[in-house]
Amino acid sequence: MKNLFKKTLILISFLASALVSEAHFGSKGPFGGHVATSFNWKDSLLIIGTNEGGVYFSSNPNIVGWQARVVGLKSGKITAVTHTGSYAFAATADSGIFIFDGRIGNDRYWNKVNNGLTNLNVTSLLAIDSITVLAGTDGGGVFKTTDKGKNWVAVNNHSLHHLDISKLVNVGNKVVSLSVDGGVWYTDNLGVSWKELNDENTAHIAGSTEINYNATTDELLVLNQLGLYKASSASTSDSATVTYSLVSTGLPANVKIFDLANDGANWYIASDSGIYSSPANAIAWTKISGTFTKDAFTTINPFRALLVAGTANDGIAKNAKSPVKWAWVNTNFNNLKTTAFHSQARLIVAGTEKGLFVSKDLATNYARGNKGLTDSLNVTDIAQAGNYLFATTKNAGVFVSDTTGVLNWTAINTGLTNLGINKIFVLNNQLFIIDNANKVFNANPAAPVWADFSNGLPNNTPVSSLTASSDAYYVSTNGGNGDGVYKKLFTESLWSPITTGLSTTKITSLAVNGNTLFAGTEDKSLLKTDLTTINWTSVDTLVRIPHTNTMGLSSTTIQALYVGYGYLWASYRGGLLASSNNGKSWIQGGNQFNLPSFADVNKIAFGFSTTLSANGRVFVYTPNNALYSNALSELPTVLTSLEENIVDAAQFGLYPNPSNNQFSFGGDAAADIEAIKVYDIQGNEVFSSAPKAVYSHQLASGIYFVKVATAKGVAFVKLAVE
Repeated sequence: MKNLFKKTLILISFLASALVSEAHFGSKGPFGGHVATSFNWKDSLLIIGTNEGGVYFSSNPNIVGWQARVVGLKSGKITAVTHTGSYAFAATADSGIFIFDGRIGNDRYWNKVNNGLTNLNVTSLLAIDSITVLAGTDGGGVFKTTDKGKNWVAVNNHSLHHLDISKLVNVGNKVVSLSVDGGVWYTDNLGVSWKELNDENTAHIAGSTEINYNATTDELLVLNQLGLYKASSASTSDSATVTYSLVSTGLPANVKIFDLANDGANWYIASDSGIYSSPANAIAWTKISGTFTKDAFTTINPFRALLVAGTANDGIAKNAKSPVKWAWVNTNFNNLKTTAFHSQARLIVAGTEKGLFVSKDLATNYARGNKGLTDSLNVTDIAQAGNYLFATTKNAGVFVSDTTGVLNWTAINTGLTNLGINKIFVLNNQLFIIDNANKVFNANPAAPVWADFSNGLPNNTPVSSLTASSDAYYVSTNGGNGDGVYKKLFTESLWSPITTGLSTTKITSLAVNGNTLFAGTEDKSLLKTDLTTINWTSVDTLVRIPHTNTMGLSSTTIQALYVGYGYLWASYRGGLLASSNNGKSWIQGGNQFNLPSFADVNKIAFGFSTTLSANGRVFVYTPNNALYSNALSELPTVLTSLEENIVDAAQFGLYPNPSNNQFSFGGDAAADIEAIKVYDIQGNEVFSSAPKAVYSHQLASGIYFVKVATAKGVAFVKLAVE
């Protein structure tokens, strides 16, 4: 063998601190989603709040991308955001108020600041100075903090008896509060007393939802169910002098307005009919969004030389004001509701509220892949067998598509009477599905005809997961009438419970690693048993990730399990853990920052861009934030039993690499081969063969090592499998 570059393979010990870089989980798309609220702080920072996906920041003057600020939030349901000049605050619909002042090294996170806040449904925030903030609530009136949120007190006074606050704004030296059914009220002493600022067009009018003040013209716009009104001399008016005039010229009938804004010279409206603008000195509305999108605009912000608009579903757009030219700016705004995910090699597929998206370059670019997928907005799971993808849906059953070209889906429902499917698995070269009636079916991927595979499982009991060992299938149930975990040998037709030592029946996930079966649970963390002698025991070695620990998150509820890259992986809300020694000890699955602390981590998988494992990534998906990913290079490579030499694959002549279902050896080396053995990254032998021109295999995607025995000695060659 010529030009063989050899290096000693170093066995690595696995310590909880063994992270090799400072990278973080990052947004991996597909991008877009709902924008609920926004705030422009002095043209330096734009803050976006979402319905369920947390908060995003951008300080770039051209808004070229977004930074997810989701760590520390107990809820992603953001109703208001503000900045005091020193601190950002975010309000939620169900968990109160958070301040962005947590810090671990260079990482930042939110801290909950609810002391004294008796109503946690916060609708509006208004910064007064660097430490003083007012908060409006739905039914609780107005609260005030003068110590950065450490303590809140109600400042409603008896006069402010309309406590359903929709918005708070600064108007000169006043603070103006808009009540949903009480109209406009103001205080000039930070809530010690309140007075009306209404006439007959605004007093006690329902649907009072939007208000905006133009400091340049000293005018106030107010929206209620009667229409859009303007008041002049707003900073000096009171209830005796204020007059509101209808200002709807140019607006379509029945337009639904979601946000108001101004830049001094012009007013702006975000609505279900588009973006409208009007000169401030003589209101006449003109649509400036054209036919850019059919989606409703929910927020509008002048930001430096731009207009930045949020939408109901498609994310965020910007416009350079003059000339009018809208463009999407969704980079890293991964706020789409996501229901399914699959990753293998460079292929990434995500089922979202906007349909199915596919990437063939490791999530760098996405394209829609919905052709033939009749229930594309309700994809529930995705799996792959060879070159074929399989997708399950909520209403239309199972679909298949070849992955070698553009995705083109065909329904494969023969044998099914129920087309509501929850999950799909590929095990032992067979397809398995769980339907929404908790029945299990299987089929041959090459010619799918579904057959009931539920014999022995209890009726009306949630089936949560499936996995397989070398000779048996395993299924889990979550509560109901189930016993928790069931086993069926390949040669058997009946499921039997395996419950010795099992401390709960609320099983969320299963995984086989070697001769050990692991079960993630809702209430008992992680359990395991030897496959030969069933006796379940608790795995009590799972570490607590520091920043999730400060938020009260724990690994009591395991949401997903996966075996790959030499590790057993386990996820819980806001965190991902990895074990290289079958659960004896655990480390963080990479730096955990940027994973939403309010979001479930529902699936774990890998993608690889080249043959080198260092270029691999671990992917997870969360329900409201699409995909997150982190480099596998953050974890030490696991090679527990290989102690010989690694040979450079290209110089040795192994090809193709990555391999799909076969590989060969070229050059002088091929003639010298006496036998080969293939090991996974943990050192387990998975394949062996006498010398052949072409070696065929059915290995799962990942990194392997081919042990090549020749008359001149033994070498190991790294092999990637797609």
